[in-house]
Amino acid sequence: MINISFPIYESCLVAFIIYVIALSSLFERFRMHITNKSNFLGELVSCPFCLSFWVGIVIVVLYEIHNLGKLFFIIIFANIVVAIIKRGYHD
Repeated sequence: MINISFPIYESCLVAFIIYVIALSSLFERFRMHITNKSNFLGELVSCPFCLSFWVGIVIVVLYEIHNLGKLFFIIIFANIVVAIIKRGYHD
């Protein structure tokens, strides 16, 4: 039996981090500042999918997860959660 509850918690953590950084008005000035410094980094912090990869890697390193499958699960599930949240705010 596979226990997927731990990656789901991590995925939700990644999802909320990327939502706040990439989409919320709270970090809008931060995103604009980064974009003014570098278009590449500005694109990175404004794109939830791009940002989820890097935030997912940080979470995996912090939790010392050595399973690459869990990293992909975290990234995919986090993007699903962000898409659901984003759709809820824009409907």
